[in-house]
Amino acid sequence: MRLVWISSPQSPWRVLAVATAGGKSLVVQLNEADESDRDAEDMYDLLRDTVARNGPEQSKPLIPREGVYEFKNDSWRVPWFYDEGRPKQDRLIICTHAFRKQSQRTPESEKSKAMKRKSRYLNAKRRGELRIG
Repeated sequence: MRLVWISSPQSPWRVLAVATAGGKSLVVQLNEADESDRDAEDMYDLLRDTVARNGPEQSKPLIPREGVYEFKNDSWRVPWFYDEGRPKQDRLIICTHAFRKQSQRTPESEKSKAMKRKSRYLNAKRRGELRIG
């Protein structure tokens, strides 16, 4: 499984994103958003700068029993989880994907996608198949 950096590797909180088999990640998705979509740029800045510096203060539980949370702004949502089994000082946040807000409730399909990517991540980690870059 391939991950891409969102924050700098030297940030107090390290933020990474899961890349799909086709190599696409939420970084590409947010950067490819319409230029008039200021919320996409704001979400990317939140992840790259604010979360990397201060941690996940601006996040809400998405699937609490599974340890999946979400960052949100007016238009975008980004599910994420902590890398389990790492020392707390590692401060590693894994973002699964980004999606546009369609309603007040997060669609089950987006929750399912976040859970599948978390599961794939943990399996790849156990097998030593994580690649960053």
